[in-house]
This record gives sequence, C-alpha cells and structure tokens, in this order.
Amino acid sequence: MNTQLEEFINQKKIEKIEKQKKEREELLISLGLVDTSKTIKVREYYDFFVEGYKLDSDKNLWYKETEVNPVIDITDEEYEELLKYTSTQNEKKEINTTSANAINTIAGILLALSIITTIAGILFCFDYEGNVIGIPLTIVGIFSCLYYPIIKGFSKIVAMAETYLQKQEN
Repeated sequence: MNTQLEEFINQKKIEKIEKQKKEREELLISLGLVDTSKTIKVREYYDFFVEGYKLDSDKNLWYKETEVNPVIDITDEEYEELLKYTSTQNEKKEINTTSANAINTIAGILLALSIITTIAGILFCFDYEGNVIGIPLTIVGIFSCLYYPIIKGFSKIVAMAETYLQKQEN
C-alpha cells in the first residue's frame, strides 16, 4: 500500500477514535458519571485574546486552566449497556420548527421580490413620456431588501423558542 494512503488512513482512524472518546466522555459527564474524588486540570485554548486567559508561548495560543472531575472508567461493554438505557444515545433529535421555516420562506420570497423590484426600477427609470417612475420603485426595492435580515433574525428567535418549548415538553 502507498505510504501516503496508509498515513492518511491511520490519521482518520485516530481522529475517529478521538471523536468517539470525546462523545463518550460528554455522555458520561451529562449523566453525572464523574469521579468526584479526583480532579484534573483542563486547558481551553483560543486563537485570540480573551480577558483572564494566559498565553502559552509554546503553542502561541491563549488558554484558561480549569479543574474538572474526570469521568469514571468503564469498559466498552458497560458503555454499550449504558447506551441501551439512556434516552440520549448521542443522537441529535431533529426538532420540528415549522413556524421558523414558514418565516424563513416568507423572508426568502420578500428578498426575491425586493430584488426584482430594484432591478425593474433601475431598468425602467422613465416611461415613454419621459416621466420618472423607476427611482421610487428602486427605493422601495432597496428598503425591502433591508427587511430580510430582520425577518431572518426573527425566525431564529422563533426557532430557539420552539426548540426550548419542545425540550421542556420532553
């Protein structure tokens, strides 16, 4: 086998194992299965300055050290058994946000119509008699484009509210 291909496959295997280990630790932490008799120091790194964080000169990154309780040691069989009885089996349930989707659709339609209105206003500035008719149409189109981010933001708020309410119901 080609050495580059072999290195790539090995790298992907390592990444997959690390991802599974991280998901496993997150599940155990979310269930409160941590060893309270021990603490470990964990560093959280950032590329940019955050107030209160220190600079790691070796990595040239900003970090903050926190002490956390490590997860308990369990075997793979115990972990599989745990997954059978937990409702959060690392599956992201898709939450239905129909109202937010409807608002997004309305925002998209409004944006398309405002772009068409703006283009029509630019193309047809004057009528056959020389009267100015396109400039007001262009202004209306441009101001209509400004409503798009407002409506999109509103749809995000609605989606978050729906998500919160659905989580409360479950």
